Amino acid sequence: MRRRAFGLKEILYTGDGEQARWQKTMPTAMMAPIPFLEPNNPEKLFDDMIAFALRQPTRGTADQYRTLFAWLCERYEKVAWIERSGATLRYFDEQRRTFPDAKYVHIHRDGVSAALSMREHNWFILAAHFDEQLPTMDELKRAILEPSNSDDDPITRFYTKDKPPLEQFARMWARQIARGFREFVHLDRDQYLAVNSRTCNPNPSASCAVSANSSSCPTIRAGKSARPRCSILRWGNGRTLYRRTNTSACVPRCCRDRFCSAVKILRSWSTAIA
Repeated sequence: MRRRAFGLKEILYTGDGEQARWQKTMPTAMMAPIPFLEPNNPEKLFDDMIAFALRQPTRGTADQYRTLFAWLCERYEKVAWIERSGATLRYFDEQRRTFPDAKYVHIHRDGVSAALSMREHNWFILAAHFDEQLPTMDELKRAILEPSNSDDDPITRFYTKDKPPLEQFARMWARQIARGFREFVHLDRDQYLAVNSRTCNPNPSASCAVSANSSSCPTIRAGKSARPRCSILRWGNGRTLYRRTNTSACVPRCCRDRFCSAVKILRSWSTAIA
């Protein structure tokens, strides 16, 4: 997307310029998390991170991450680290196994609104298609070696003539929610907090506080004990898979009907999750 001018607002650093260090490829961490921490000189932080990593002994992946994050906390005089990025439910099973003692906040929203929003986001447009149909080897070669903004480009075409329909985004949302709830049930009560995005306070400090416990893991304090649940899904008998909310009532009926039809994929998942 970066090479085809289909940008993402989440990308904070492109490394463009006459003396560009990365002409064709760039480490993913350099696009968002590193420039977020060090906006004035992200490449210096990247180099320091690499130098720090090279000095470390052989460890498991989780231990290496914890060591690096502790180093970053010390560098920026912070007491805890928080990872926040969209669509993490896609790999939450791996994340939970890597950080089994972490605290998790599930910020969810109405399913129809989520699908409609994803349909207008460049990253999700590709994800919705490739989740269900992987690119061929020829398409991968063309996408990498011959990037183009024409309608027959293996990537560009999904933003123009072959944009995935709403149903495809609904199925992707359903798979992500189902995958997340298959893992939420393994968390302890004090590890999980569900937050409806429509009820989020513009001033988070007024409604909840984040502190660090003895293991340097963020602790979320809220008025009520949190437990794995979702305001728009019911897993009991597998029949009620979507409940209309005030947000969905503002969505055209045709979109709601198409969404509810596509989201029936959850029926086959509910038994394993309940």
